[in-house]
Amino acid sequence: MQKLDQANETFDRALEECEKFKNALVTELGGMPIASERSRLAHLFLCIALDHFRAITHLLDDGRYAASAFALVRPVADASFRSVWIAQFASDD
Repeated sequence: MQKLDQANETFDRALEECEKFKNALVTELGGMPIASERSRLAHLFLCIALDHFRAITHLLDDGRYAASAFALVRPVADASFRSVWIAQFASDD
């Protein structure tokens, strides 16, 4: 039982850190300049990733929907990678 309690404490600390990261990211996105259609599209993909990330933290915090939370990990990664690719490598055409 002690190992389970330790795992729960570790999990709770990880969720708290996720919440801090999410809040910092929201703050950064609020000040992100949108100078072109390309940066707007990158911003939108990052917002999608953030929405999925929020859903993951809520699902894990509930404790009953871990499988559903883990199913959203891939869409977070996909949206994040697309955002970076569009922002850094795509042309305006």
